[in-house]
Amino acid sequence: MMLCKAHPRLGRARNQLCFVGSPNNASDYCDILVDADVPDALDAVLEKVIEHSEDADCLHLTNMPSQSPNVAGIVRFLQNRRPALIVETDQLAPTRILGNTEEDNKVANKSSLRRRFNYFDKAGHLKFHRCTSANEILSYLDVFFEQHKARRELAGSVSQFHDAAQREFYRTVVSEMAAPGWLKFDVVTFNGKPLAVHFGFEYRDSFIWYKPTFDIEFASRSPGEVLIKYLLQDAIDRKLKEFDFTVGDEPFKFRFSNETRVNMRVIGFRSGGHHKLYQLKKYLHALRTKLKSTFADNTAEPG
Repeated sequence: MMLCKAHPRLGRARNQLCFVGSPNNASDYCDILVDADVPDALDAVLEKVIEHSEDADCLHLTNMPSQSPNVAGIVRFLQNRRPALIVETDQLAPTRILGNTEEDNKVANKSSLRRRFNYFDKAGHLKFHRCTSANEILSYLDVFFEQHKARRELAGSVSQFHDAAQREFYRTVVSEMAAPGWLKFDVVTFNGKPLAVHFGFEYRDSFIWYKPTFDIEFASRSPGEVLIKYLLQDAIDRKLKEFDFTVGDEPFKFRFSNETRVNMRVIGFRSGGHHKLYQLKKYLHALRTKLKSTFADNTAEPG
């Protein structure tokens, strides 16, 4: 965990103790890793966290999967040690539960996916390739970075991979996670060149969709859907249990998922005052959003 300082609101800043990777949403899922066969392990970890959080106004735990047994344990622990506690839904996480082969294959062969696939398949040589070693992945990583930067620029945002530290972190992840097979790095090539790339994970028969990229030269032909078709079919053929699209309510995820999970937010406040401040900020944010929406509706041109 890390101590982070929130942006100033209402004249002051709030110190929060957070999961590493949660303030910038770099981690879709966050949790405390403990042995389920050691029932006191979670409380022991949390005791140490509380002990070393003197400078934190609150323990702010986000992106916790609701199906994690630790959520209930953390809530029980904090109820006895914090004067105020909030437990709320954080983000949606659409998932495809696999196992009905007929229905799964229908999803992997939706007309929209077949149409995108057929265009490239007829226009040239289309191939799906899964990298099997860290060295092979590293040989594609610069292409992955450049595609991501170009794609984000096209969308009007800035890629994280302009930051050298981010690029180095991903190289480290490759070096650490490729050998055990947890990292899945897949490349779709078109006429021998990378058309789309996916940096994802697989653990306990669950394929985890994480970070896709594609060549923006072909953006109008939706190469990302070609990538999804290959990855879905591969997960079905290998009889995986689920295809996890991870957090986010992007419409395309709901086209292929059959279950929507949620991530939870658990906040334990040091004082009642900090709790009231959080609630006030939440109310003002909701009010501001509503006013913006109302203003946009009132100024929209008819028709």
